Amino acid sequence: MDFLPGALDLDPAAFALDPGFAGRVVWFDALVGNVDRSWRNANMLFWHGTPYLIDHGATLTFHHAWSSAEGWVRRPYAAAEHVLLGSAPDVDTADTELAPRLTPDLLRAAVDAVPERWLVDELGFDGPDEVRAAYVTQLLARRDARDAWLPGVRAAIAERGAGSGEPPPTRGPNPPYWLTRRRGGS
Repeated sequence: MDFLPGALDLDPAAFALDPGFAGRVVWFDALVGNVDRSWRNANMLFWHGTPYLIDHGATLTFHHAWSSAEGWVRRPYAAAEHVLLGSAPDVDTADTELAPRLTPDLLRAAVDAVPERWLVDELGFDGPDEVRAAYVTQLLARRDARDAWLPGVRAAIAERGAGSGEPPPTRGPNPPYWLTRRRGGS
């Protein structure tokens, strides 16, 4: 965890993003099921010329109901409102580069870093080691089920018009707060 003094909210319309970076972020978000990187809340910061991903609290939702976690593995990813669709995300290159890196050893190292107290008393498991193993199994299965979720990501990019640089066409009924605030303190 770190504090990034002077960091700005990353708005893809204000900061040009490389299609390779955009593709890796969209691919990663689809892998972990991140539903919270949309035009409403980009969950990215721009600091010293570099984008930073923040707040991954809306990911890995399968762990809220382990009994139905298997269904999450092939669940399509709803990418239609992803904030980076207008940045021409190259998800095919991301898939080629990232999927092989997601190895059992890498995932085990990641879950081994999770504090044990976060994993105790998990319903249906005999202890933290079993929970850790379940995360590894789940994420490897999701990686291997890319045929179920990657086509929808590609379709969202194609439908959005890769490289348009514009926010999604439907912003909903409420404009951003900065469009509604009054000037001059009134």
